[in-house]
Amino acid sequence: MKNKAGLVLGILIEHVLALIILFGLFYFHDANELTYFISKISDKLVYLISIMLTTSVGFFWTYFTQSTTEFGKYLHYRKVDNAYIIAFVIIIMTNFILLILSIVVNVFNKNSLLLIVFFYLLIYGLINFVTLISNVSGLIRLRNKFQTEFDKHKDNLK
Repeated sequence: MKNKAGLVLGILIEHVLALIILFGLFYFHDANELTYFISKISDKLVYLISIMLTTSVGFFWTYFTQSTTEFGKYLHYRKVDNAYIIAFVIIIMTNFILLILSIVVNVFNKNSLLLIVFFYLLIYGLINFVTLISNVSGLIRLRNKFQTEFDKHKDNLK
């Protein structure tokens, strides 16, 4: 995540990909069968969505605790800290909305439009979760790069 334009582009790509998958599923499968399937599994998806939400909050908390360290200052210096914060907030909010929607869908499981919106957000949330793993991987690479540079400069200070 180099800059805000890249972040916005990434979000747009995730939404477009989710729409392509959704339209593809509805193109190749009967809409009634898909909405019926979604209504039947929505109660089980609460567990998956809860795991995604807790994982994203956990990763964000870990990132937040690093913000006051030398590594946090390094991220700020490289101007990537805000992009990571925005990315974490987006996935947390997406998963929170998904969790609420999964509960609502269990009550109003005959509303086809609600089921389709829920299914779209679920697809988007899963894509976003993969992005979260990629972002955490990027943070680990940055941490390793920082540690290497920090160790070189630390040796020069002695």
